[in-house]
Parts: sequence; C-alpha cells; structure tokens
Amino acid sequence: MSEQKLNKSKATKVPLGVGRKDGVSNIINIFDKFSIGNETQNAYTAIDDLVQFKCDKNQTLENSIVQFQLKVDKVKSSGIVLSDVLGHILLNSANLPEEKHDMVKATCDKLSFTNVEAQLEKIE
Repeated sequence: MSEQKLNKSKATKVPLGVGRKDGVSNIINIFDKFSIGNETQNAYTAIDDLVQFKCDKNQTLENSIVQFQLKVDKVKSSGIVLSDVLGHILLNSANLPEEKHDMVKATCDKLSFTNVEAQLEKIE
C-alpha cells in the first residue's frame, strides 16, 4: 500500500497538472498561448511581406499582380482586414515610372484594389 501512496503522490506533482482532472485542459491552454503568439507573428510577417513587395522590372505586370494577390490572401488568412488600403499598396508595389503612377491615380475615382488593378491592366 505504501507503494500506491508513493505513486499517487508522484502523479499529483507532475508538471502542468497532467494527473489532475483538468490537467489536459491546462496543457491545451498553455499550447494555445504559444499558438496565438505564432499566429500574431505570422500575421505581422505576412503584412511586412505584402507592404515591402515590389514588382521586378523583368517580370510582367500580370505576373506581379498574381504574386501581390497571393500575398494579400496570406494576410487575409491571418485574420487581418485590409479594405481599400490594398489599392494604394498595389499601386506603390507596381514599381511604375512616375508618369504612369500619376496616370493611374488620376484615372481612379477610388484607390480600391479592384480599381487600381483594372487601371494597371489598361496601361500595360
């Protein structure tokens, strides 16, 4: 019997309360905290990747728009809502000569992603 008491006392001293009734819940809560930190870091990384994106001059504008959209999708999948900021980011990411950049701005009534994308396709 003393061996059972010894085993029982060891079980109650297991880190994170594994031997307790709510032990599994405690472990899940701790892992969730790590996961949330990683999700936040992934969101910031995705935003940085999107904001710093520039079209390669040797690449077609169409291919650059596809790459940009993939970066947007990655940001959206992290739970971030971007709204009309995307049009502005796309325009600046297009790496256009100043006169074409100004022409897109002048011909868009709103710098939404859809409007800027349509104007970029027209000037290519």
